Amino acid sequence: MIKVLLIGDAGVGKSALIVRYCDDYFNENESKSTVGVDLKVKLVSVDNKFFKTVLWDTAGQERYRNLIPSLYKGTNGVLLTYDVTDKNSFDGLYHWIKECYDNCDLSRTIFYLVGNKLDQAEKQVNKEDIRKLLEYVKTNHTDFKINAVFEVSAKYSNFVYGLFDNVIKDLVEHRCYFDENKLRSKRSVDLSTARDDQQTNCCSY
Repeated sequence: MIKVLLIGDAGVGKSALIVRYCDDYFNENESKSTVGVDLKVKLVSVDNKFFKTVLWDTAGQERYRNLIPSLYKGTNGVLLTYDVTDKNSFDGLYHWIKECYDNCDLSRTIFYLVGNKLDQAEKQVNKEDIRKLLEYVKTNHTDFKINAVFEVSAKYSNFVYGLFDNVIKDLVEHRCYFDENKLRSKRSVDLSTARDDQQTNCCSY
């Protein structure tokens, strides 16, 4: 299983990206903000092996931010999402990066920078802004890995499929996923041990 978390300010299009990837649906007239958290599950094939990918959609509004730190546990990939037409949403990433740094297991989590709404003409975030953010991360959070930068539009499916397919492939290549077979095996051993203990306890009565 692969757990991917999308974080960023409200209105940057996190929900639209997930719905486009999982349901191949987009409506530019819809702008409903996520309340709390939501998730979608998609089975993704990488090198002829299927991975259950759980995509977590988080609310960017201030009043819901206290819910998000608990979601970082067990996360494999984080998409730091902003709106390329809204410089404030990009500047907000400095807050989200600090929160990730404080709450994620950095040895087991990979981060990606994702600019959405590339289809719109009024682009406010340029390459120099991105360079400064990457330099800030490199200087202040040396073990924080931003593996790639994407600029996409949820309006076009090829953008979104390329984004998620590349992220998931990268996570698999870096072995940043949870092996459910090992968990089932461990549970079987634990249950077997528990049954043995129960039988021993019964015999000792």
